Amino acid sequence: MTNSRETECRIVIDTMLFVPALAHQRDEARVYNLLLSKCCKVVVSEQITEQYESVMNKYGFPGVAIFLELSRLEVMNKLRRSDEPADAISEELAPRKDKHIVAPCINRYAHYIISDDRGILERGETIRRQTGARVLSILEAEREFGEKLDCPPDLAGER
Repeated sequence: MTNSRETECRIVIDTMLFVPALAHQRDEARVYNLLLSKCCKVVVSEQITEQYESVMNKYGFPGVAIFLELSRLEVMNKLRRSDEPADAISEELAPRKDKHIVAPCINRYAHYIISDDRGILERGETIRRQTGARVLSILEAEREFGEKLDCPPDLAGER
């Protein structure tokens, strides 16, 4: 039996993609739905979840929408949780405000970070070298994942 940790695609979605996608912003929602259609698993930590909720509230949307979406992802077997500590991330890998986004990539748990944050994008090569995770902008993610096959229906709920 193959270890799913080694074979599944796990992604960390930066707040400024996740929150606008839930608010039905056209470009962000399209990319988010594309990622889910390609068998990707969304990796969150407690800090990521808290930031999602905080930003959702900041933009006038109910923060509970985050928990509803994470519950939906969990039911769909599209959610993975990480407890890697953000304080273990050096400034070389991420600006202080984004360490929680990079933390799930430690020990090669998450394979991708999807972000348009300049501080993360600038450190993309360093992140890849030290964690194995690739950093993609939203447009790069759309191009790369748009070329992949959709997740077969019989595998969509497989654990």
